[in-house]
Amino acid sequence: MRVRHKIPSIFSLSMVDVLCCALGCVILLWLINLRDAKQHEDDSGSLLHQKESAIADLESKRAAVQAQADAQDAALADLRRKWDEATRRIAALQIDVESRGKGLAASRLRADDLSRQLTDAGGRIKDLKGVADLVPSLRTQLKSAQDQYTVDESKLKTLETDVAARAQELDAATRKLLASQKDATRRSQELDDAGQKLTALQTLRTHLETDLEDRNKELTLLRPYKDKWSAGQEQMLSLKKELAASRTNFDALQTEKAKWQSEAARVRAEADNRFAGITLTGRRVVFLVDMSGSMEYLDDNTPAPQKWIAVRETVAKIMRSLPDLRKYQVVAFSNKAIFPLGNSGDWLDFDPNSSTDLVLKTLSAVKPNGGTNMYGAMEAAFRLRPQGLDTIYFLSDGIPNLGEGVTPEEIKAGKLTDVDVGSRLGAAVRKKLKTDWNRDLDGKPRVHLNTVGFFYESPDVGAFLWALARENDGSFVGMSKP
Repeated sequence: MRVRHKIPSIFSLSMVDVLCCALGCVILLWLINLRDAKQHEDDSGSLLHQKESAIADLESKRAAVQAQADAQDAALADLRRKWDEATRRIAALQIDVESRGKGLAASRLRADDLSRQLTDAGGRIKDLKGVADLVPSLRTQLKSAQDQYTVDESKLKTLETDVAARAQELDAATRKLLASQKDATRRSQELDDAGQKLTALQTLRTHLETDLEDRNKELTLLRPYKDKWSAGQEQMLSLKKELAASRTNFDALQTEKAKWQSEAARVRAEADNRFAGITLTGRRVVFLVDMSGSMEYLDDNTPAPQKWIAVRETVAKIMRSLPDLRKYQVVAFSNKAIFPLGNSGDWLDFDPNSSTDLVLKTLSAVKPNGGTNMYGAMEAAFRLRPQGLDTIYFLSDGIPNLGEGVTPEEIKAGKLTDVDVGSRLGAAVRKKLKTDWNRDLDGKPRVHLNTVGFFYESPDVGAFLWALARENDGSFVGMSKP
């Protein structure tokens, strides 16, 4: 089963805020419609009462008119006209009252519908109370995540500062090497010029000595030329002095050239004796290699066939570059730690001609699989400390998800997130390193723990590997994705 490193997403409160706002809007609309319906009902009732009063008044007037009709026959036509007009008004009022009654009925229906909506909203409110009860817990988780992000951001800034400082040191060493090479070239040119000058002087000396012999012969035969011979002798002495001075200058230039060549070689060695910012040291070295299932993936759904190849080649590159390596061992780990090269976990003698190829061939036969038990891996590596272990190169792409610090029951129960599990397991490894495996011992230096991270997604991985190296006198480097 392939175990992958996941970063749990944190539930956002924005969903709860939106639901609460929507519920508030529904309740507000219901209250407004209910108020309007009641107001409409009150207005309709008042108008009906007014119409009924008007009808009563008209009935009274009609009775009065009927009584007057008996007494006043002359005004009967006028009264009938008034009666017809009043009747028409009454009919219009009755039609208006009926219309108002229908509106009131519709208002009552809307009120009933709003009442049902209120009942449904009350049910939804009860359902949402359970969600609201989760708000304090979610706020606590959000605060914890924000605090963790702040810590990780601080660690990342510190890591970036450390990487920038290491890059500046490497740039300074490179510039110094280039300057030394240029100066050595200039000195070599001066030395060549001095050699040419010395050759010319030696040729001149030969000519002068030949000429001196000829002159001696002439002096023997010709006494008058004695003064001329003396002058030639003095010139020869002067040339000898100049030759001696040239030899002294030549020797000084040779010494200076040797000095600059030695300095250039030293600077070049310092520049070459590093791997991506990690100083390559160690005589008795353990290569601690993560072979969990994630070593063949960039993330949960993206295979990375070159990732495990890059890990193996990095181990070989570091091994070839260690100038003082004498003994070594390889520990590969996933659910548990193994010694793929055998020898029962004891030291292997380093052979520059064959050891690197043996490690590459052995790791090529390994198939990454399983989880990440860093506690067991560290425990296996530090068994060699009594036999002189001085340096560990730790290569991984994640935080631990197995080992001491979390019980299997807690993991099966699902009460802990992947981040919580990794944090607790990582803390257990760091504590054990400090208090036991890599504690200070009388007469024995601490083991240098250098860490190399491969293609990781989470900043928790970089922070964890950086902390391991920083707390154990080592260096950390992150290898970017292909």
